Amino acid sequence: MVGECWAEGVVMNGGGGVWSARMAAQPVSPSIDIRRRPAYSLCGLRSCARYTEVAQLIGVPMPRPVVAAAIVDSLSDPTMLLACSRAYPQDLRGQFELPGGKVEDAEDPAEALAREIAEELGARLTIGERVCPEGGQWWPILGGRVMGVWLAEVAAGSPAPRAGASHLEARWVPLADLAALPWIVADLPIVEAVVAVCARR
Repeated sequence: MVGECWAEGVVMNGGGGVWSARMAAQPVSPSIDIRRRPAYSLCGLRSCARYTEVAQLIGVPMPRPVVAAAIVDSLSDPTMLLACSRAYPQDLRGQFELPGGKVEDAEDPAEALAREIAEELGARLTIGERVCPEGGQWWPILGGRVMGVWLAEVAAGSPAPRAGASHLEARWVPLADLAALPWIVADLPIVEAVVAVCARR
């Protein structure tokens, strides 16, 4: 799936990516000659710090990256996933997503994920493997953002996840039934990848 990630012209295609002429004209660091590496994609960068560095080098206003948890009933033998329906904005109300949120400045993505799930769902997680797009680690999503996704399960002794102000409901759904939910469009390929990873366990 191809999605425009910045109005100024970065187009993400999985982990590949294409730079616009405007970006190619930007001054760059000798260590990252983007003009000679047109396939160098923000979605392929391996850390928030690297993502930030490249975005600054090419002079593109960069939304903060997002992290999300694909919370399954068991990391070792997953059969169900916690799907959360958005409460807002109005155009996304009732559509399902993976819970999570924005990474703060200088925050580790895994720590951001734990914080966001505690805030949104009141639960603690045991975080498993990262679910990545082909050729990269960040998924392109709405609003020109990118999202890192991890498998996770509710930690022993944690309260059960519950929908907070951000969501209308938090529903455990069998993996085989996930495709029937009205997902936010940008989350669909991510959910498909999560199901594929779970099927290999």
